[in-house]
Amino acid sequence: MQRVGPWDRLFAWLEAEATELLLLRGTRTGGALSEFEQSERRRPRAAARENFPSGKLFVGQSPSAPTTKLFTICLFKCICLVKVKIIDFYQARWRRGLGVWRTHLVMTTFNFLKTCCRCLKSVGVTLACALALTATTFSPVIAKAEPAIDVLVYGGTPAGVMAAVAAAKLGKHVTIIEPGNQLGGMMSGGLGKTDKSRADLIGGYALQFFKAAGQHYGQKLAWDFEPHVALQIFNDMVADNGIDVVYNHPIAENDGVIKTGKHLDAIKTTSGATYVARTFIDASYEGDLMAAAGVDYTVGREARSQYNETLAGVQETTTSHQFKVDVPAYDQNQQLIDNISSLPKTAAGSADKLLQAYNFRLCMTKDQPGQLPITEPAHYDPDRYILLANTLNKMSAANLLTQPYVANIMRPVAIPNGKFDVNNHGPVSFNDIGANSDYVDAGYAQRQQIWQEHKDYQQGFVYFLLTDPRVPAKVQADISHWGLCGDEFTQSDGWPQQLYVREARRMIGRYVMTQQDVQNSALRWKSDSIGFGSHGIDIHNIQRVVNQDGNAENEGGIQAPARAYQIPYRSITPQASQVTNLLDPVTLSASHVAYGSLRMEPVYMITGQAAGTAASLALNQGRSVQNISVSQLQKNLFKAGAILWLP
Repeated sequence: MQRVGPWDRLFAWLEAEATELLLLRGTRTGGALSEFEQSERRRPRAAARENFPSGKLFVGQSPSAPTTKLFTICLFKCICLVKVKIIDFYQARWRRGLGVWRTHLVMTTFNFLKTCCRCLKSVGVTLACALALTATTFSPVIAKAEPAIDVLVYGGTPAGVMAAVAAAKLGKHVTIIEPGNQLGGMMSGGLGKTDKSRADLIGGYALQFFKAAGQHYGQKLAWDFEPHVALQIFNDMVADNGIDVVYNHPIAENDGVIKTGKHLDAIKTTSGATYVARTFIDASYEGDLMAAAGVDYTVGREARSQYNETLAGVQETTTSHQFKVDVPAYDQNQQLIDNISSLPKTAAGSADKLLQAYNFRLCMTKDQPGQLPITEPAHYDPDRYILLANTLNKMSAANLLTQPYVANIMRPVAIPNGKFDVNNHGPVSFNDIGANSDYVDAGYAQRQQIWQEHKDYQQGFVYFLLTDPRVPAKVQADISHWGLCGDEFTQSDGWPQQLYVREARRMIGRYVMTQQDVQNSALRWKSDSIGFGSHGIDIHNIQRVVNQDGNAENEGGIQAPARAYQIPYRSITPQASQVTNLLDPVTLSASHVAYGSLRMEPVYMITGQAAGTAASLALNQGRSVQNISVSQLQKNLFKAGAILWLP
């Protein structure tokens, strides 16, 4: 079906107005209507607006076509108005008597002058519109002017793809602006072992993804998958729904958005392009669009007192991924060992701006043809891993190293075809603790440096285990069987491009989810539910400090249970006083503690689908995202297979 844009509807209305004016005036002046004119007279205005035939002529033409057409039609209407007034004048002069003629002349002259004023006004408005349109149309930074983008999704993460699919299935024209070079975020970037608790609460388009993965492997569904399989499924979902994708276009660091009051009009990217859309969704892991749009957000940990959360703030005692033996924080020269903070741990329960650690989820295999070795990274310094060597040797002396020995220092989890999704595990592992402290508000150049720092650290970590004589022999023998998968991430020598940004900005929206929302029985239910979360609170360590005994101590890790809980629509919507056409399903409104449960990719997919559905509904209803009908949103989600209530 030919897509009819807002310009086409405007032009159709103008032509319908002009046509009807001529036909009506023809009857008033006594002119006979032809059969065609009679049929045109009977045609409703609505039909003229919706079925404008000449709209097709302007698809794919130069950007000046809408301006030219608008100007032409408005002038045509003005000429018609003047013409019928002149006809009235002469008909009145010759058909009526002198006295009647004089009276009618006065009225006709008066009406003629009014018409001239209307014409001048119409021409003035037309010229203003034409000038504005011409300035906009020929601006060199406009990247997509025809057809208009209904929903722009920033970030091709799993949440972003689900949001785009949801909006596209509801008839919206959707464009994904992806800062990087591929879709899928962490799921196509190495996280092949799905973080789920209650699989029965994952529905909608998220479930369709896992069914597609199952189909690939000849199963009903598959929760675990290879990175390239995830990438293909995401690409297929986008292609099957006619979604446009623009790669390598991060939002501009300064002045990245165009706003009119509380309405977000467009985003600008680092390439110099500008993308105009009717509504927006920030599905990035960092929340860059949300922040650029002027939405309030927070970074780091809240104090225990802020939301009355028992797990909030700096932890008095951390048991998760903690040292099982005393490992001195200083070397023989009393110099602080690398990867340990020189700052003291602050009071328990206090707030800070620190983030849980990042790392790469490596796709590895062992003793397989085509596997790639871990090579020495640039700027490799083996002394950077003294803490690792000391920890392994002390654990070995205390008989605390268990088989397989590799599992003491990293966590390989099997995924299909002899591959493993390898994550952080243990007191010293893949997490480059503390290296991300400046990541969130850094510019792109500094973020790239932090990305490279994490890669150098993690690559050097494995290389050290493979080659350094300070590593216990049994650990070194075990790790020697492992390598990167040669058929994954082929453009980067087997190394994933997506850094695992577990947490960055968090929006302060209309409802902030807290520890009570994911654990407390009475607060887990929401009238504006858009889906479920159920994973336990999983927060990786945030800092490594020197304890009172002079030993290394990890701080900030939390492993706590959560019960199945509903996610409110209010948590993905910003304050109406800040922006009215933006939704945020990833860096959503939650405390640090609650986000530890919400930050799982299936949850992002669920909230992403809700965001895409809500954006479409807001356009249909002509309302802000804060004022849509939540009951209608829930009906649409339920129809698409989402699970909003417990069975």
